[in-house]
Amino acid sequence: MIILFLTDIFKHPVDYLPTNHDWLADLWFSNIKYKVTKINEILKPNDASIGIELPVEPYTSVLKKSSITKISDYLKKTVSSFDYIIAFECCHETREILEKLHPKIIYIYFSPLRYSNRQTFTLSSNNNQIQQKIINVSNLGISYYQQQANYVKHLVNNKQPNVNLKPKSILLIGQVEADLSVWNGKKYTNLDDYYDEIMKLASDYDTIYYKPHPFSKKNNDRIVNATNIINTDIEIYRLLSSDAIEHVVTVSSSVAKEAKFFNKKVTQFSSLYISDSCQNIPYTMDDNFWNYLLETTNENLIKKLVIDSIDIRPIRNTYWGYKCILELESTMHNLQELNTKFEKKQTELLVSYNQLHKKNMILEEQYKALATPKKNIFKILFRKFFK
Repeated sequence: MIILFLTDIFKHPVDYLPTNHDWLADLWFSNIKYKVTKINEILKPNDASIGIELPVEPYTSVLKKSSITKISDYLKKTVSSFDYIIAFECCHETREILEKLHPKIIYIYFSPLRYSNRQTFTLSSNNNQIQQKIINVSNLGISYYQQQANYVKHLVNNKQPNVNLKPKSILLIGQVEADLSVWNGKKYTNLDDYYDEIMKLASDYDTIYYKPHPFSKKNNDRIVNATNIINTDIEIYRLLSSDAIEHVVTVSSSVAKEAKFFNKKVTQFSSLYISDSCQNIPYTMDDNFWNYLLETTNENLIKKLVIDSIDIRPIRNTYWGYKCILELESTMHNLQELNTKFEKKQTELLVSYNQLHKKNMILEEQYKALATPKKNIFKILFRKFFK
């Protein structure tokens, strides 16, 4: 079984570390039955025949048509020798190109459900049989994601003060300006492009809140300057955990997928980047998952799936908003640690007190024992010399 693992070579340089995640192949395919080739092993930027056609800068919005054709032709000669292609974080335009080249592609993205205690993934396929297996596995994982959302909601509401949001509110989520997730094939979009639709939606709510992206607080000018919209920097999971927020609106932010697990109504204007066919999977570190997905005979493997045993966030610092959850858990841990230390100190002091009390009792007994004979000696001496 041979697999080609590629990233979006039409949008990013193949050797650009922040967007090249082929290290995941080493985690997912430790089983020797799968031979995995990474795209940067066969596609070199310094290759005279194709290197000049590849993107030079990351997040390239448009390549020349001639470059796209040459890269596609180059891939066409190569991909037919692979049983499967795993395409990581590929945009809509790249998916359309790849689907003309191979019948069995598995698309994978970092899961938009970033509140869970594992960084998981979301998958889809252009092959109907594989897609159905992905759906089957995803259905098993729904309870995990829901449980994690419930945990975060109670953690936030029990460990942080009330955010005092106005009831019956709608929340608008901003995004980074030049991000492929807001690219519609012609331009980078933002909430301002949907202003009239947003205002129509918001008319059913008493209050409109807008949360800008922490790295892009100056876009969405029309939204920001609207007199009836309240800007907020409240952390996203505090907002999602509040019953005051009833509806979440965004262009394509991952918050749209998360909000559903926090029982919010959701309006998402674009799903071109991560398509609606993608399904969240918390089992990609389990060999049984890949065996089930890629083998045609062993259907019972789905019953053996285990939630990922490790969290990969530290490898590439892919924490996003999860940092606030870690901080809350860290605070809880510190408080528990302090409480444990206090209780231990109390026990130690009590033991010391009991030991001192016991020693004091012994000393008192010794003193009494010594005091009695001394008193008798004094009496004898007194009588002897003062008769």
